[in-house]
Amino acid sequence: MIDAAELAAVLERLDPQRKPDGEQVVASIGIRSAGTSTAALTRVQGRWADGGSWSLVLKEIHHGTGHPFWSSSEALADPTYWRREAHAFTSGMLPASPDGLRAPGCYGVFDRPDSSVGLWVEDVTAGAATAWPLERYALAARHLGVWHGSFMTGARSLPDEAWLARGWMRDYVERHRPNLDTAELGWDDPLIRDSIPPELGAVFERIFDDRELFLDAIDRAPRTLNHNDCWARNLFGDPDDGTILIDWGCLGIGAAGEDVATLAPVAVLDFFVPPDQSACILDEVWAAYLAGLRDAGWNQDPTPVRLAFAATAGLKFYWLVPHLLTLRERGSLPEMERATGFSALEMFQARASMLSRLAQLADEARDLIKAGV
Repeated sequence: MIDAAELAAVLERLDPQRKPDGEQVVASIGIRSAGTSTAALTRVQGRWADGGSWSLVLKEIHHGTGHPFWSSSEALADPTYWRREAHAFTSGMLPASPDGLRAPGCYGVFDRPDSSVGLWVEDVTAGAATAWPLERYALAARHLGVWHGSFMTGARSLPDEAWLARGWMRDYVERHRPNLDTAELGWDDPLIRDSIPPELGAVFERIFDDRELFLDAIDRAPRTLNHNDCWARNLFGDPDDGTILIDWGCLGIGAAGEDVATLAPVAVLDFFVPPDQSACILDEVWAAYLAGLRDAGWNQDPTPVRLAFAATAGLKFYWLVPHLLTLRERGSLPEMERATGFSALEMFQARASMLSRLAQLADEARDLIKAGV
């Protein structure tokens, strides 16, 4: 049920010079996130009385339970604090560059009697990053670098609000630890033998064992304001080559380099970029991100940021090898084959290739740490 008073206030903010014709089309949008703070996503569309149409998304958030990895929290600094996105949209700290990085427009944040919150935001559908070529990912990384650099140069003050997430990577690593319980399963499966080198499992076990080494390095890197969920399904391109980043519920203080260390690997791991581009997407996204920092006027030694990038990319996906070992047992492969258009063998080989590249980044991070960075 759409609250008529909310909708009237939102449409007044959307275009105060026009009146709606009174009819709406309401459709539910499927929720893909593993998190539990999103109660519902609804597309609400209508027409103006003088012609033309409007379209908005109503995102309803609440404090819920559910997925054991991502249960929402009432603790302000917790990475899964349920009300963070409402705070973010009213804070004035989100990016708003029309030809760079921006958040979707927000036309209303409403506290409800049932303790949920309604967020009325711009309906963003065109230019989805799931269909981007490699160079468009690089452009988004450059835009992200400009935004991060604005905090690193002092052009924008780094916020310290209590509701901003802290320690995102530490929390993420710990939340995925249950995957290690399956680390010995699946190696006798012919699919596994033909796609994942056995030594890759040992490599990522060592990466996990060295997690404090990597996490401490990430904590030492220059601070900025991170989105913390920067992957293809949250990114869109507008017609003027700007980049729109949605879903701000994980916003927090973190290391420069963390967001792009998610963006590049996941584009390949989730098959949005061809598997044979595993190496070049990491290189091109890093180069573009650094260029964005330079565009913002940040001209310091980039080595600590490179270390944070390499350490994040190397550590973040430590859980993926044991996860892959259980996919057949859980019956997930047919659905994945339909969704990606790749065979199970192709999917596993592609992910193994990217994981091998990420292991190299972990080695790079170790070398930089040993060198005293």
